[in-house]
Amino acid sequence: MSTRRFLALSLCLLTAACYEPEEFQEEAAILRCALYEECGYLSNVGADDYDHCLEILRSDDYACEEFQTQAAEECLEALDSLSCQDYGGGLFPMSCVDACSLADD
Repeated sequence: MSTRRFLALSLCLLTAACYEPEEFQEEAAILRCALYEECGYLSNVGADDYDHCLEILRSDDYACEEFQTQAAEECLEALDSLSCQDYGGGLFPMSCVDACSLADD
């Protein structure tokens, strides 16, 4: 696991007790951008680099509407354990889809 992903997970675990949709959006953005950067998939969200990825995933387009705490916790754990090979093979944690519906869905 990269240092960035480890630090991102540490941040997530420190705040895991009570999730709010905004916190989940932030934590998921950190983990996803770390994964995308590590695996070379930043272009999947239209980002040029890690910071640009965070900017995109923090935007209102990715705001959570109907939030499910349990699914959010499972999503963050799954994102942290997701390998580049799994993601490149089309695997994305269903719990992340279940965690919230996006504002513009």
